[in-house]
Amino acid sequence: MISEALRRNRANGYDIGFFHSAQIIPTPFLTTRSANRLINTNKLIDVRYASLPRGMTRKDFAKKYELPKKDRFEIKGHIRRMEEKDIKEVLRLYKIQCEKHVVHLMFTEDHVRHLMMPREDIVMTYVVEDVESKGKLTDFMSLTYFHQQPLTQAELNHGYDMQTDATMYYYSFTNNKYIDMIKQALWLAKDDMKVDAMCCYEIMDHDTEMLTNELKFMPDSTPFFWYMLNYSFGEKEVKPSDMGAIFP
Repeated sequence: MISEALRRNRANGYDIGFFHSAQIIPTPFLTTRSANRLINTNKLIDVRYASLPRGMTRKDFAKKYELPKKDRFEIKGHIRRMEEKDIKEVLRLYKIQCEKHVVHLMFTEDHVRHLMMPREDIVMTYVVEDVESKGKLTDFMSLTYFHQQPLTQAELNHGYDMQTDATMYYYSFTNNKYIDMIKQALWLAKDDMKVDAMCCYEIMDHDTEMLTNELKFMPDSTPFFWYMLNYSFGEKEVKPSDMGAIFP
């Protein structure tokens, strides 16, 4: 797969690239983990994505992982799905976020259109409109869908053909607090995207300790290794917060 990706990139005039994998090969420039937030707890127990602790009922487990109360946070502005007219503003916000990270991708409006325009069961992007300036956006966030067939279906006969998770993709928050926007993302993942869980990679501004302590995310023990193709950072240490690029 890596060789084929290289061949295609070179055929299109690209000599440098990067990728991440759960498999270790020489030599990653960064190692990160992810954190997962349970949403549909009953289903996740049924498919054995989550385990019910001994002595705890399903009702208690669901209560433990209730989403943050909507009256405990406030989003400044009007939040809605991204539309074609928002592409230029989303690109502007994306570039602002890129300034915070050493490793990022240089996008054009075509890239934003292809990667972030909402497509059912693929990607969903939400924008926050400034209520005082028509057409101006202050924040945006994209979440991608990840569909997988539960391996326990034949064994347990639980009736679920598919488990769907949302992964936090690109974002930029200039007028709202990070934690409030993640709380909003959880509700959008549940109510609009209809997913069962949400995942954040430990890159950009995502801090696993904060997500765990304040939003009840569960740290994943599986490491992700990040690799550059035909490029080296030399002696420079790349930290998770330096990474501003992510795969869908």
